[in-house]
Amino acid sequence: MGSKWVLVLVIFMFVSLQGCLSQISGCWEEERVALLQLKHFFNDPNSLQDWVEGDQHNNSDCCQWGRVYCNESTEVLDLSWNFIPGFVDNGGLDKPSRLTNLESLDLTYNMFNNDILSSINALPSLKYLNLSGNRLNETIDLQGLDSCKNLTDLDLSRNRIEKVVFPKGLDSLRNLEDLNMGYNPIEKFISPKGSTGLRKLKTLYLYGLNVINGSSLLQSLGSFLSLKTLYLRGSFSDSTTNRDYLHNLTNVEELILDESFLYISLLQSIAAFTSLKHLSISGCQIYGILGFQDLPNFKNLTHMNMSSSSLDINVLQIIGKMTSLEFLSLSNGGLQGTLFHQG
Repeated sequence: MGSKWVLVLVIFMFVSLQGCLSQISGCWEEERVALLQLKHFFNDPNSLQDWVEGDQHNNSDCCQWGRVYCNESTEVLDLSWNFIPGFVDNGGLDKPSRLTNLESLDLTYNMFNNDILSSINALPSLKYLNLSGNRLNETIDLQGLDSCKNLTDLDLSRNRIEKVVFPKGLDSLRNLEDLNMGYNPIEKFISPKGSTGLRKLKTLYLYGLNVINGSSLLQSLGSFLSLKTLYLRGSFSDSTTNRDYLHNLTNVEELILDESFLYISLLQSIAAFTSLKHLSISGCQIYGILGFQDLPNFKNLTHMNMSSSSLDINVLQIIGKMTSLEFLSLSNGGLQGTLFHQG
């Protein structure tokens, strides 16, 4: 079939109307026809009982149909949980560039593969994109979204992505601030020669990754120079292999390591994060013992969450050195061991 594909979104709503939606109520005829053409590609087209053509006396408003969401002010398209089976033959609807005003696109839990990126790349106004729970796999090259210069939020969680390649151009994904890669078997992020990485990325979600043996993934996180918030919830399952791989994340201000198995010396590496203000290790199993001279000093930490964690009692002396601490949670935690004394 060649390179001509039609993304489901190509045939949808309102955004190609260049502001005309503010002049009318409901969807236009061409929108309704386009949706009806798509109907038989859905996982269960028989469930779309309200997707009908109408007649000359009573046009069917597609904005009132099930699984269709129109939002005139924010230009949002939500097609989540439709289990759409990837691409369909173009049928003359092969110009996604007409969707010039689309700002938010939710394709959660469909069946799209990596080829979807090239079609989405023709949406210049897109700011929010959610492809969680699809069939993206192996290596994802973000260069495939290099024309989405306004994109600020990208959710690729719950796929089968192993590697992520940064775009090369200075303008590629230049405004991306929030990236969700949770529940993927991510091995590492790759920076090609000449790549500047994601220069404005502030928040990165990497929960549920099952990081073991240090992982080249953790070492590659140093590419995110602007990163402020890092979620690694439930990502560590081997307490002996994750101690020194976060050392170059000195700009991170918020770190979430909840529900992980952690070796206590990891706290020494984290203490080197000079900008760190919020740390959460809720629900963690923490192993190992530190001597008094080895206690980390979180001098800039203002918020600490250790709730529901198994802790050595000497963690209390670590807390005693947190001179900037404003909030502390130790609820439902378990302290064990013998308190040691300096000297």
